[in-house]
Amino acid sequence: MIRSRTSYQLMMSIGAIILVFFLFAGCRDRGGPRAGMGLASAAPAIGTGAPAGQAADPRFPPLPLASNGLTLRAEVPPVIAPGEDFPITAVFTYDGQGELAVLPRALGVNFASRGPQQPDYVPLPGPPKDIYPDAQLIRRGKPVRAVVSFNIARGGALWRLPEGPYDLTLRYGVGPNTRLPEGSPLAGAPAWAGAVASPPVPITVTAKKP
Repeated sequence: MIRSRTSYQLMMSIGAIILVFFLFAGCRDRGGPRAGMGLASAAPAIGTGAPAGQAADPRFPPLPLASNGLTLRAEVPPVIAPGEDFPITAVFTYDGQGELAVLPRALGVNFASRGPQQPDYVPLPGPPKDIYPDAQLIRRGKPVRAVVSFNIARGGALWRLPEGPYDLTLRYGVGPNTRLPEGSPLAGAPAWAGAVASPPVPITVTAKKP
């Protein structure tokens, strides 16, 4: 009798363990919480994501970095005040074949801290940004210089930049088979497709300008 009761209890315990296992698996299949998922992983960035200390701009398409003959360089003021709008000059150089359109308003900006302070990128609700105004044609031997304001490059979002030194990086990504729409000056022109990032440029955020 005692042995039968012990066997029964053992079978019930095993059944309970199996039930818990299947319930947990069902939760995962329905999109339940998973280890390692958090707010930071919700914002896709170009390539594998932003390095430590750098916020990720979710407007960048999740494309691998593929220059396809295009290089990008940034020119910015070395010192800016907190919350200040400032000009960003993007220099595109193309070493490929033919003539393609580049879309300066598709540029985005990222900041990586060079100190203890940390940048914070806060997306805000709003309609998608129109990336087709200011489009320019680029070909080999004819670089394109485009000036965009920081307020355009940051898109529909808010950057919180505590005072301190940063590295600013421009990123530019356009999906394949993109053509300029009807009504634009370059309607029907094929756009360069790929994803590139500029070398980092040092910049300091401080209320005390020289």
